[in-house]
Amino acid sequence: MNAFDYNLTWLESQTYLSFRYTLEEEQFLNINLLELLNIDKNIFSNYKFVPLKTSNLLKIRVNAVIYSNEILDREELCNSSVNVCHIEVEVGLQKDVLLKTIINLKIILQDINDNSPKFEKHRKVISLAENLNLGHLIQLPTATDLDSFLYNIDRYEIKENTDEKYFELTHDDVDLFDEDIFSSPRQAPYLKLIKSLDREGRDLHRVHFTAYDKGIPANSAQMIIEIQIEDVNDNRPQFLSLYYSKTLVENNTSESNIIQVLAHDSDLGENGEVWYAFASNTTKFYGDWFSIDPKTGVISNIQNIDYEMFGPEIKLEVLARDKSNNLTSTPALIDISIKDVNDNEPLIHIENLKLSI
Repeated sequence: MNAFDYNLTWLESQTYLSFRYTLEEEQFLNINLLELLNIDKNIFSNYKFVPLKTSNLLKIRVNAVIYSNEILDREELCNSSVNVCHIEVEVGLQKDVLLKTIINLKIILQDINDNSPKFEKHRKVISLAENLNLGHLIQLPTATDLDSFLYNIDRYEIKENTDEKYFELTHDDVDLFDEDIFSSPRQAPYLKLIKSLDREGRDLHRVHFTAYDKGIPANSAQMIIEIQIEDVNDNRPQFLSLYYSKTLVENNTSESNIIQVLAHDSDLGENGEVWYAFASNTTKFYGDWFSIDPKTGVISNIQNIDYEMFGPEIKLEVLARDKSNNLTSTPALIDISIKDVNDNEPLIHIENLKLSI
């Protein structure tokens, strides 16, 4: 809606007239000063209109018409922080070389909601360790809107790509009334961690982060926040089986592979690398007869096994550790049955007998 108001001042030798004309942005200007003031054009038929203060955007015709050659865009002319955006021109009415009247015109450009919020980027990637404490805050980027405060940023909202909620919106460590809506755009928005992270359960979270302006209906902009969960060494190696069995014939050729144990660690990288070793008691009693490959878990006998020495059964305990050596698995038991072979000749022990005749 366009409107104007004016102020008339009589000076000793000339008249000073100032008025404001309000014009919605995004349109051309074309006004006649005399028609606005409801003045008979014949009164000023002998006057010459002289530009005193002009703008590159506005032109003045000799018939007192002020016009623009292009659409007036408030955001191009004024910063969004400026409450009142105006263009000022002054026109003089000259008669017989004398300046009789000065007309000051301020054209107030009224903002319309012709700009949407904008984020600097459409996507942001954040990395978080899976062992972060609840309540951890992640500062989010803010959106900008070129419109004035009437149509500037009004609120933010989030929506996660899972039914479980891991985050809520907050600012300055103060919870919001609605955990999904943040309506104080002058303060930086934050994501607050409200559910423990677990990389092994979900290694990527996507949060749709939306900014709305004050328009009706509101314009909006959306950013995708990708939260990558970094691994920490929080999982113990687990054997695929806690019990293995093997039958071994005594005097089996030494340095032969007997059995392989396997364990898995859900962590990534070095945290997930598994190393194998005998338990201390196994090393103490059987370390001279058996070995285990620390990388593959293959158990070999390094000396011939003698049934007469060990009996019918040998029990070995194997542990799996991650590379940091901090987390150890539950021991796996290897039950080795020794099969006797006829490898010993009978021995006859004759004692001297004394006979009385």
